[in-house]
Amino acid sequence: MVKNCKFCSNKLNKITINLPFFSHFNFQTKQNKNILFNCPNCHITHNFISQNDLFFFKSKKYSQSSQTSHKIKIKKNIFQTRSFLQAQTIKKILKDTDKTYDFLDYGCFDGRLLKELGAIYKKSNFYGHDVNKKVKKFFPYKKNFYFINFEKELKSKFDFVIFSHSMMYIKNINIILDKIIESLKSTGIIFIQMPDISENPFYSLMDDQFYFFDKKNLYNLSIIKKLNFKLIKNNYFKREFIVLY
Repeated sequence: MVKNCKFCSNKLNKITINLPFFSHFNFQTKQNKNILFNCPNCHITHNFISQNDLFFFKSKKYSQSSQTSHKIKIKKNIFQTRSFLQAQTIKKILKDTDKTYDFLDYGCFDGRLLKELGAIYKKSNFYGHDVNKKVKKFFPYKKNFYFINFEKELKSKFDFVIFSHSMMYIKNINIILDKIIESLKSTGIIFIQMPDISENPFYSLMDDQFYFFDKKNLYNLSIIKKLNFKLIKNNYFKREFIVLY
């Protein structure tokens, strides 16, 4: 059966990878080889896995996995959480801290990044979406913080939309991205952060990803979606990259 690219509709080329593939969370071997499909036009690689393969990300165990508690060493004896460092990176992009922004974190987990942003942009509104409904109890419910179902409860236009290590786990990301673009304000920005496979090739063997993105094919995707593309200088996350649309 012919498979077509979800993004540009070109016929995909089949690739057999004779290496073990792993689950993202516990790194257990899921299979000893995998069949992937690469687009010869936009070069986005597809992994046609079942939606059920992502059940773990909706589980109670994942909601209790302390994803946002891990810290990164930035100087000798100085450690900060990923969320804090991401917020500082965003502060360099959105310099006016007195302005009112509408933020959306798509794949927000417990909302810690939004909480860090709330400490900087005190007049702003913060929306979080996550497929794991069990993380709602950890979300920072207070004034101007909202845990939403993006596809069903969209009531706002956004200035800044965040995909932090989430795009590759969204089966219908092409449709979601179109909805995100429609929901952006005229000066709105999409912030994408993910592992840099060129620096951390192990991520290319994660079986629970629907897509394998890199800097080049995200640039190609920006052309398909008619968006500006900007690669952000990244001082904190040495094995990751950040792109703005």
